[in-house]
Amino acid sequence: MRPVENSGSRSSGMGERPVQTALLLTLLLVLLALGFGAWRLALEAERVEQTSELHTRLGVVQRELEARTGRYLSLLRASSASLEYIGPPDANAWEQFVRRLNLEFNYPQVDSLNLLRHLSPDEVHDFETEIQAQLDSDFAVISDSGRDFLCVITYSSAPGGGQPGYDACQAGTPRDALLQAASLEEPVLSAPLQFSPAGNETEFPEERLIPGMIFVSPLFMEGRGPDQALFGWLAITLSTESLFAGLEERLDSYHLTVNDRGVDDGPTPIFDNRADQNLEGGVSVIGTLEAGNRQWELQLSRSFHPGPFPYAVLVASWLVSVLLVFLVRNGYQTRYRAEELAEQMTRAWGESEAQRKRTEELSLIMVTHVDIDGRWSRATPRLGSLLGVDEKEMVGRPVLEFVHPDDQWNLENELQSLIAGTVQSAWLEARLQSRTGETIWSEFNVSLVRNDEGEPQYFLAFIQDVSDRKDWEVELGQRDRLLGAIAESLSHLIAPRQFDAAVEEMLSLLGRAAGVDRAYIFVNHPHPQTGLPAHSMRYEWVAGGVTPEIDNPDMQNLLYSLLPEEWYDSLNQGRPVRAMPRNLGESAREILESQDIKSLLLVPIMLRDGFMGHIGFDDCHQERSWPESQVSALMAAAASLGNAFERQETEEALDHNRRLLVSITDNISEGIYRSTPEGELEYVNSALAEMFGYDSPEEMMQVPAPIHYCSRERREELQEHLKEYGHYRDEEVDFMRRDGSRFVALNNAVALKGDSGRIIYLDGVISDITERKEAERKINYLAHYDTLTGLPNRTMLRDRMHQALAKAKRHGYLAGILFIDLDRFKNVNDSLGHAVGDRLLSEVSRRLQSETRAEDTVSRQGGDEFIVLLPEIGEANEAAQVATKLLSALGEPYRIGNHELHVTPSIGISIYPDDAEEIDELIRNADAAMYQAKERGRFNFQFFTHDLSVQAWERLSLENQLRRAIQRQEFVLYYQPQLSLETGEIIGVEALVRWRHEGRLISPNVFIPVAEQTGMIIEIGDWVLTRACQQIQEWQEEGLPLIPVSVNLSPMQFRRRDIRNHIQQALAGSGVSPEYLVLELTEGTVMEEVEESVRMLGQLSRLGVGLCIDDFGTGYSSLSYLKRFPIDKLKIDKSFVSDIPDDPDDMAITAAVIDMGHNLNLRIVAEGVETREQLQFLRQRGCQEMQGFLFSRPVPADEMAEMLKHRSRLDVAS
Repeated sequence: MRPVENSGSRSSGMGERPVQTALLLTLLLVLLALGFGAWRLALEAERVEQTSELHTRLGVVQRELEARTGRYLSLLRASSASLEYIGPPDANAWEQFVRRLNLEFNYPQVDSLNLLRHLSPDEVHDFETEIQAQLDSDFAVISDSGRDFLCVITYSSAPGGGQPGYDACQAGTPRDALLQAASLEEPVLSAPLQFSPAGNETEFPEERLIPGMIFVSPLFMEGRGPDQALFGWLAITLSTESLFAGLEERLDSYHLTVNDRGVDDGPTPIFDNRADQNLEGGVSVIGTLEAGNRQWELQLSRSFHPGPFPYAVLVASWLVSVLLVFLVRNGYQTRYRAEELAEQMTRAWGESEAQRKRTEELSLIMVTHVDIDGRWSRATPRLGSLLGVDEKEMVGRPVLEFVHPDDQWNLENELQSLIAGTVQSAWLEARLQSRTGETIWSEFNVSLVRNDEGEPQYFLAFIQDVSDRKDWEVELGQRDRLLGAIAESLSHLIAPRQFDAAVEEMLSLLGRAAGVDRAYIFVNHPHPQTGLPAHSMRYEWVAGGVTPEIDNPDMQNLLYSLLPEEWYDSLNQGRPVRAMPRNLGESAREILESQDIKSLLLVPIMLRDGFMGHIGFDDCHQERSWPESQVSALMAAAASLGNAFERQETEEALDHNRRLLVSITDNISEGIYRSTPEGELEYVNSALAEMFGYDSPEEMMQVPAPIHYCSRERREELQEHLKEYGHYRDEEVDFMRRDGSRFVALNNAVALKGDSGRIIYLDGVISDITERKEAERKINYLAHYDTLTGLPNRTMLRDRMHQALAKAKRHGYLAGILFIDLDRFKNVNDSLGHAVGDRLLSEVSRRLQSETRAEDTVSRQGGDEFIVLLPEIGEANEAAQVATKLLSALGEPYRIGNHELHVTPSIGISIYPDDAEEIDELIRNADAAMYQAKERGRFNFQFFTHDLSVQAWERLSLENQLRRAIQRQEFVLYYQPQLSLETGEIIGVEALVRWRHEGRLISPNVFIPVAEQTGMIIEIGDWVLTRACQQIQEWQEEGLPLIPVSVNLSPMQFRRRDIRNHIQQALAGSGVSPEYLVLELTEGTVMEEVEESVRMLGQLSRLGVGLCIDDFGTGYSSLSYLKRFPIDKLKIDKSFVSDIPDDPDDMAITAAVIDMGHNLNLRIVAEGVETREQLQFLRQRGCQEMQGFLFSRPVPADEMAEMLKHRSRLDVAS
């Protein structure tokens, strides 16, 4: 029999089975739910970590895009400034400007750089004509707008860039950007748009448009300001693909979207590298970027890829759950183990939860949940600790309760936008407030979690404490203000006009930037009674209306012993002192409290030889810690101040020498200056200040860059020359005075360079040559124009004929010469006087000019003779037509005062090249034809006629005879004496070549032109040079007085590379000293190639020979060039001397040349003196030497020797 209790136990167990099964199922479901919860917590921890990584990567993208957009805005700023400085460009200047930018190499992403002009409708036609002329092609403005202005694309850096002529303001987006740039006077960035890329030759087809944007900068060619006219714009077109190039590869597994938020109708897409992908359920962060004037919203997303840990948690918990239920089902004997496993599972879940909390506590980003009503539904321990509230107490409390009042509206507005669906996520900065009232700057990144039906469930908020960053930004701002104040104050100290004022200004700038109430400078010195270390306050600044000033008398001669000993030790060793009254001893505390000082900073001022004083900063309102960044900046300011004190002491030591230098330089007429490369003056003398219209050097130096060039191009040319060669000399420059008037000066400058090779100073001398230039102009005018009629004279006519005949020869034209003589003009002079005659000649010249073309030349030859040059005529009959018109015009009666006069012209005509090819011959032939016209009854014109074959034969015969003469040495030298006009003695001779042919002498006027045209002049010139040196030696051997012999050098001789060697050989071969040889060159020879002439004359001068300019006054000499020529004499051409005293023009020219020679320290020789009247005029005007028939014709060498032997002389006094 079985016991009764066993039977009871079995029936009890059978009754418990359904209950056990239900408990097991319940246990399994609970365990599975716990496992799922652990998995979700692990997933959320993973999401937090990946979101933090996205924040970091988004920051990198933001900085990259800021750098890229900033680079193009900087390019526009620099390019605009360059164009505004250069001035409005034409097509060629634009091409050169673009080539210098080298866009393809430096900015390859730029699609095109375009210049747009701002035009009114009235300006369009003239603008089209101007550009058509520049481009030599069709150009038309394309615009369908009725606006009062156009924005016309004019030039582009790339073919097809923009569309030349297109009015960019027709489209809204470009127009908005262009107008905004003009309004701000700054480069701006347009909203996203579509444009046609460079190289697209079609007219903007839709299928070729690409997305991008335009960078725009305004151009003001006459300075910026509200009253200055807008010239146009520079615009860079840039495709979106180019701007974001390279980012796509670096964001391979990320989704970046960029939207422009600068428009009213919502964000405009700019960039989306994964537009075809849907990353729902992924992680994302949002940031903003200030791209110039635009605000871009950046969103960076990626798929959520959890690691293995969450799944490991899920699998482990589910396995443990199944195993636990299995063990429970197998009986009570396994209950203990089941409980143990349950405990392990619970512990595992707890560890998972703890790990999640630790992740949240360690993460800089706090993950919170906020319900739709704006109350915390979940918080983190770290957030609770930050706010001083237990995280559990936060649940259910409004979020806005912990937000600063000024930021509540922004946060609430962003949450409502998320609920409305206008944004997917929100990013903002807001201030949280702790229970203790502390403000915590925080960064919020909020997204809205919705259920499967799309209904809002709760807000997921990522909060990060950025207080440290904000504090650092404040500290950086303080430091930047200090550094800015230091930089500004240094500008006052670099070159102070008043040192004390500059130091006070620096102290004021530093005090305001440091945010203190008082700043001051104490300077060390021995105590006047005891000699102990003491210091006195020299400068003080006090914040306006804040703190009373320190009683200055009480701050003098203070002993350092009154201060804590460690303060003096620190300052003396170059260390700052920070102090607050509560940390000091009684005596020091009383000193600070007596001045209401709550916090003190003392910064030492150090010199090369030690501690000289300190700068003090007082805060009278609060205790402050004085961050190291501020202290280091103020230490730098003190170091700069120490340098300034040392420099001031040095300048005071040099002041005596400076005053001495000023005394010297202010008593010379040349202007002297020293300036920086930027044009700021370091020194000027009184002469320069007066030259530019200033009352004193000090006034001139106060004006920025007061040395104004009239020509920007000339200034830049000299600057480039200075950079390349380090100096320039006697450069003729037009300057502008303070009042706007101009003057001409010779400019000399030398560059002083530092150790690095960079130019640090320019030292210059400016000589005002305005009066000299005016004298030169008058001389040139007198030499080339008739003073009575203003017509070109003989010299100018010859120059015009040279040009006209050369051109006619090149192009096969004819040229006509009309020689005009007024019939019976002498009767007018004799009967009515010279005054009426002069007025008659003036009227004749007016009629001649009115009846001829602008390209024709009307010249007065003297008296009543005129010549008209007709260049570029097709046939001789054209000259006859002009002559007919002149006969008619000049034959009309003349009303001169109360007289009606009748004079008629006789005209002779010669034609180039039919009648002659040489100027003199053409004039002679026209003169002969004129006499023929007079012989035929006057008041008519005649053509010159002759037999051309006879003339050609005679010329060829002369050339052959001349060649034989050179071979046979048929030449001989004659000598014409040169006399002193002071003593009448012979002081030199001129060697003149003659050709002795078949027993007769042939004049140089006959054979010299042929010799010059055939090149034989070189052989003749060499013979003359050698023979003249030999003659000097022969006279020396005969014991005759040694005098210089002048030899004429032809242009062909002078231009020979070996002329110096030939002269040396002639001197060496004869043994003659160079001082007895004078070389004469015509004015036209040395002025043909000025720089080469300066070099050649310098070489000849260094040989020791004399140099003389012959026939002076017949060319176009510049006085500035004459000053550079190493010459000794000027010889006045005999054409001016011969008409003295009958021709007042020639007398004026001669007197002007003599005066100019005196100013240049040159001796003046008058040539062709034949009368006593001429001699006396020359002596009275100060001419030193003469030669001419008045004393002697050119004579052979033996006759010249007799004159020297008997010391022949001329009585110049009578």
